[in-house]
Amino acid sequence: MLRIQQSIRPVNNLLSSFRLFSTTVSRFQEESAPRPTSSAPHGQVLKGINYLKTQTDPIAKADEEYPEWLWTLLEPKEAPTDILSRAYQRKKNKDSIKAKNFLKKR
Repeated sequence: MLRIQQSIRPVNNLLSSFRLFSTTVSRFQEESAPRPTSSAPHGQVLKGINYLKTQTDPIAKADEEYPEWLWTLLEPKEAPTDILSRAYQRKKNKDSIKAKNFLKKR
């Protein structure tokens, strides 16, 4: 019995050293921006969007029926700022290739 209690004691000390975080929303988090409204009213036929021959043109839904991520597609993406990140290096290389190609055309 004494052997079991000794083996449990380090585990209890290990667990007590971890910090537990609250799952509630922080008061410092930014509030979400208001969602933009759709340019097509609910029930309007969206002509020219259908690309399948056998189907009819889609009908616009209410704004609440679309997923939340859809409204974030038009927001500009942040440019990578970390010099060591792969995304930053790729953007830098792509920009230099475009600049070299532009100069070759002239």
